[in-house]
Amino acid sequence: MTWPIDKPRVRVASTGLKDFSGNGQAGGFGFQDLWIVPYIHGALTNQSIEHRFPDVPTEHDEQIVYWEGAYYLITLALGWSNPGRGLKWWFEAGKPTDEPVLYLLSKVWDHRNQLERLAAWLWFQDGERLAQKLRHLPGSKPEFPWNDQGLGIDRAFGAEVRRRWAGQSYTATLPLGKEGGGSNELHMGHVFWMLDSNNTEGDVRKSTSNPASATITLAASENWYGSFCELAQQLPSLGDRSWHVDVIVKGWGWLGTYRQSRDTGIWFLGKHSTHLKGN
Repeated sequence: MTWPIDKPRVRVASTGLKDFSGNGQAGGFGFQDLWIVPYIHGALTNQSIEHRFPDVPTEHDEQIVYWEGAYYLITLALGWSNPGRGLKWWFEAGKPTDEPVLYLLSKVWDHRNQLERLAAWLWFQDGERLAQKLRHLPGSKPEFPWNDQGLGIDRAFGAEVRRRWAGQSYTATLPLGKEGGGSNELHMGHVFWMLDSNNTEGDVRKSTSNPASATITLAASENWYGSFCELAQQLPSLGDRSWHVDVIVKGWGWLGTYRQSRDTGIWFLGKHSTHLKGN
């Protein structure tokens, strides 16, 4: 398996999430608010077909699913433990789409510039602090000089976002409170249930042809990321090289080729330079 170098083929549909999801579950996944996750990985790893994603929803339950998908991409895919800082960089850099994760984020969650609402919520609330859980997983490096500049300081931007979206017909995308950030009305943070490592049933196999490559197969999807980090501890140190690990989850298939940052110790998809922007 080779990590894709092409951009995902995606189309934003006008139908709601209920029509999109079928029965609201995917691949036997038990967390209903996170059923979009295997579709995300399907788009990232299989570029031979077009993948359909829902447009911005208005129903409360659908909003949870929609925004958890974006939150998942910037944390458990890009490995950003400070996602607000990462999004701030992305906006200021002109919203680059030169790698699959950023391209998917742009096409599905920012085609109406709506991702600024998630950024405003992160800069006001606990979204960034929730993501700091990534720093305490097996293999992470607490000695890394984490850059937490930006936590809660962009209130002017948040207030402007609230004013800009106040009169839009699709304002019910991410509730923003009086000062622009709002409370956690959508109970964001379900993605971090996947950091649990209580069930580490899986298989670790090193490649016989590439000394820096391995495959980890996981039996459960609910806590796949935490279990993956735990099982990856079985891989020996490569010194100044990084492991490239193909992750396979039962019921979902191939999630992509994850790398462990030698700086942060966090596992991520894509470019290391992008990973560092949110840490």
